[in-house]
Amino acid sequence: MGALANKEVGNYLNSQFVCAFQKVGTFQVVNGQKQGGNVVSYFCTPKQGVLDAIPGPVDAETFLREARWVVETRKLALLDSGGEVDRYKRALRLAHAQRLPQTDKLAGINWPALPLYQESEAALTSLLKTNPAVPSLDKLDRAHLLLAAYPLVKLDQAYRPIYEEILNEKVSTRPVLTKAQSTPQNIGHSSYSAPVLVQRKPACAPDLLDPLQKPGPVRSSSAEMLANDRRLLQVQELNTARNNPPSTMIYSGKALNTLLADLVKLQADGSASSPVPLNTRLLKNVNVASEEDGEGGGNFGLLKHGGKLEWPLAWRAASLGRQTNDLRGRVAELIQKAMTQIRSNREVADTLATLHGKVDELSALLKKHVNDLPTPDYLTANRFLGELEDGLTVLGQSNAAEYVEGKFALDPHKIKSVQDLVQFMSKRGLKFAPSLRGEEGSYVALQRRLALADQTGQSQADLDNGEL
Repeated sequence: MGALANKEVGNYLNSQFVCAFQKVGTFQVVNGQKQGGNVVSYFCTPKQGVLDAIPGPVDAETFLREARWVVETRKLALLDSGGEVDRYKRALRLAHAQRLPQTDKLAGINWPALPLYQESEAALTSLLKTNPAVPSLDKLDRAHLLLAAYPLVKLDQAYRPIYEEILNEKVSTRPVLTKAQSTPQNIGHSSYSAPVLVQRKPACAPDLLDPLQKPGPVRSSSAEMLANDRRLLQVQELNTARNNPPSTMIYSGKALNTLLADLVKLQADGSASSPVPLNTRLLKNVNVASEEDGEGGGNFGLLKHGGKLEWPLAWRAASLGRQTNDLRGRVAELIQKAMTQIRSNREVADTLATLHGKVDELSALLKKHVNDLPTPDYLTANRFLGELEDGLTVLGQSNAAEYVEGKFALDPHKIKSVQDLVQFMSKRGLKFAPSLRGEEGSYVALQRRLALADQTGQSQADLDNGEL
């Protein structure tokens, strides 16, 4: 497989995975040339649960992108699951669903509401044969659809449906045939086998190593395995948050919250470093939320400046701007009305219902102009509506008044350093919320300052844990 010959791919796989090969099909060798056959690359847990699959040969860039996605997605899913197996599977489901194109046949699926279906080879085969969305998807997207429907399905249940229904190949135990010979012979595994890449575990935890490489003791339960994995990944997560985390991890607030939690611990045990200065101007571009708000608690960021909206250019230019001018003005009026009602402790449900309806109207109008706008402008306009909906979600929460009255706002008069920020947020029970459009630079700058404070405040025990 060409991608596996790439040095960057090889280095990454060697650092993150152990590799095994399994022949599941056959082909012929004619005059020294391979004819027929195919390959699937599987990324699995140590218990052979499929995290991702790449059907067919791909280039090095695609392979490396998928491998990195698997590593980061698994880390986040383990941390978000709290050690609960079903939550872990649902987190993986949503990650695969987010990779799918939003076609008409897929856009209406409410992935969080779906039950965790009983896994079987027949069920996977049936989905690939009968689901109406499948014909319009490429091979990689079909794998994502399958793993969104059946997250963490066992490899022995998945390999045949993927090989036969996605690649249109036949599973076969027949050996490789060489045309010049009268009897069959096998050739080197690397020529015809499908890589099975299993997440590598640290040497200090031999019981978690890939069973194909070095069997460990029998684990008592999936919950125990997740708890052990989660403990190790918390250390890895902190190291990633300190040292050049992916941009998506910064923009989502996850890297900042990981560092915040560690800095709170350092302050509590007296290990905090000397003050790290903070440019307080960036605080206006940083969003926060109450720790009591769940993952779906919205984001007040778009409304944090008194509810005044700055509509992107795509909403104000050309025909879309003219057609939506009055509607956008009505949305602005309703937001001010809702915030006034919240300050006065009056019922706001009817106003919010009307607002959601107006946002739906704007979304419908935007879709009608999809062919009139450059793709970046359309995406910006659509993202703005999503950020607006997140803000309205906060206005419907029981603690909306604390947001509207500015009790959660980062106060630049009280925050002059990273340590001030940590103390301010921990005292009020706050966490970082995701960045909005145009705020990404402030989040990157803040991550660097938090990481600097966290690194200089580490104890020797922290450093030892970081080497796991």
